[in-house]
Amino acid sequence: MNWDAIGALAEMIGAAAVFGSLIYLAVQIRHSSNHFRAQIEDELQTRAFQAYDPFYEGQNADIVDRGLSGEELVGGENLTFDLLMHRQLAVIQTVSQRAESGHLDPELLDGYISHFRLIFVSRPGGRKWVENHIETMPGDIREEARERLLGSDP
Repeated sequence: MNWDAIGALAEMIGAAAVFGSLIYLAVQIRHSSNHFRAQIEDELQTRAFQAYDPFYEGQNADIVDRGLSGEELVGGENLTFDLLMHRQLAVIQTVSQRAESGHLDPELLDGYISHFRLIFVSRPGGRKWVENHIETMPGDIREEARERLLGSDP
C-alpha cells in the first residue's frame, strides 16, 4: 500500500467520522428540543392550574359564576371578577405566544382555547368581558385571539 492509498483511506475515515458526528449532534438537538417543549408544556399546565387557584378562595367562585352569567356585580366584586378573568386570558396569551414561536404544539393551544370558550365565552357575561378586554392582548396575537375566542358560537 502506497502513501496515496493510505491518505485516501484516512480521508474516508475522517469523512465518516465527521458524518457520524453530525448525526450524533442532530439526534442530541432533537432530543434537547423535545425536552424543552415538554418543559414548556409542564410550565404552562402549572400556570393554568394556578390561574384557577383564586377561584377556590372565599366567595370568588360565586362572584365569577355571577359575572359569567351577566348578573350585576357590586363593589369589589367587579374588581375580583376582572382580575380573575385577566388571569385566564393571560394563560391564553402565553400559550398563543409559545405556539406562534414554535415552542409549543398548536394542538395544545387549540385545547386551551376550546376550554376557555366552553367555560367562559359561552356565557353572556364572559363573552361580554372578553369583547371588552381583548384589546389588552398584544397586537401580534390580538386579531387571531378575537377570531378564535369570539369568532363563532362556542
